[in-house]
Amino acid sequence: MTMKIKLSLLLNYFVFAILLNTVSAVILRVQNNYGVSAASAAIGEAVRWLSE
Repeated sequence: MTMKIKLSLLLNYFVFAILLNTVSAVILRVQNNYGVSAASAAIGEAVRWLSE
């Protein structure tokens, strides 16, 4: 039983880490393509994420 819980937590941790890394890549791409500051790109990504 505890092995299933540990495996589930580990899998959730890795999925969350991948999602966070993807957001960072999107923010960096927006900065480079549109020439905006990091704060502006991060706010834009947060608004896009909340509107889904």
